[in-house]
Amino acid sequence: MPTNTWQQVIRNAGSERIVGCPGLPAPFRLGGYPYAPEGYVLGFIYLGGHERLRTNGSSNMLADRGWLSPLRTDEPQSLALFAELNVWTPVGGQTVAPHGPNGAVFRDGDAANSNAGGATSTSLGSVGGNVASMDGSTSWRNATQMSTCQLSLVLGGLFGMW
Repeated sequence: MPTNTWQQVIRNAGSERIVGCPGLPAPFRLGGYPYAPEGYVLGFIYLGGHERLRTNGSSNMLADRGWLSPLRTDEPQSLALFAELNVWTPVGGQTVAPHGPNGAVFRDGDAANSNAGGATSTSLGSVGGNVASMDGSTSWRNATQMSTCQLSLVLGGLFGMW
């Protein structure tokens, strides 16, 4: 999440505890942690405001990357704004799976599963996650109902599902 957005969320919520997933072990923590220069790493994906991904080298982010980042509050209220951190990066070799059959999937005390070789969240045992839309609603999605999307170009390609 960009730093300025993170600051606004914290200011409006009145607490850092609103930002993050209490079920994910270290390095994740409530409130997130700084990851310069991108912003803050949270226990979920913030999907709003990715203007560079939406317009940089692509006329249609939905077709090219599998999703559309909301940029303004007047855009379709069905667009996903937050999603649980079902993410992986083949180049970086990390995979996060926040909801396995018995809670967060983490090997050797590592919530980023650095030894997973960038396998997908479902291949590590993810069963799904919550997705929050622009209209403020939140719903659980089973992994079988989720779509895989290219989330970022950071780390040579970051993928997620929601």
